[in-house]
Amino acid sequence: MPKKSSTAPVSKPPNSLEAKDLGDAIALCNLLKRRAQWLDDLETVRTFLQRALSQGEFLMAYDAARAAIEECHLTDVWVRQRMALALAQMGATSRAQVILSSLVASNSKDCETLSLLGRTYKDQWCADPSKSGYLRQAFECYSQAFKIEPPDYYPGINAATTALLLNETEEAKRIAREVLQICEAQPDGYWRNATIAEALIVLGKASSRSVAMSLWPRGSLR
Repeated sequence: MPKKSSTAPVSKPPNSLEAKDLGDAIALCNLLKRRAQWLDDLETVRTFLQRALSQGEFLMAYDAARAAIEECHLTDVWVRQRMALALAQMGATSRAQVILSSLVASNSKDCETLSLLGRTYKDQWCADPSKSGYLRQAFECYSQAFKIEPPDYYPGINAATTALLLNETEEAKRIAREVLQICEAQPDGYWRNATIAEALIVLGKASSRSVAMSLWPRGSLR
């Protein structure tokens, strides 16, 4: 992540955002209005986008990313990916696909870009399950992303589940077994465990109900 140079040591870049600056939607909105003060600092832009997306403020995330690209001419791939993600979260799937397809054309070996593009096709299929072509495109994106070294379990498990939905059971199980091998080498955590659980469902070794119960936080059932 680029950092601005300085002749004197400082604890943080002058445009850095403090945690208190990112506390809620109102604070984010006020910061966005003052974007001229920090929009040229890539680290700060990334911090703002991450917080806006995590708080569900997708329109603000999109506006900030677009401004950074158009006003400050930032070419950072991560910022463009977040811009596409914000659009996808708001249901503007086709617009997200335009951005992501452009990134894939520039670099067909970016796992995250391919995974995000796969997600948009899966969203389109979910909106209209009769259009299986979208599901096929989702599988192709996830499968291509999973083949990139080192393989990541996120596109892998999505490739497995989309293959299963396409009734390609043997292919789904083959990928699911590979995903389990990758997860074995990963540290314990919610997403790793959720991925293992989903892979076991694909392999027919667990039910969706038993998996949900095993992942549900203890003491939260009512």
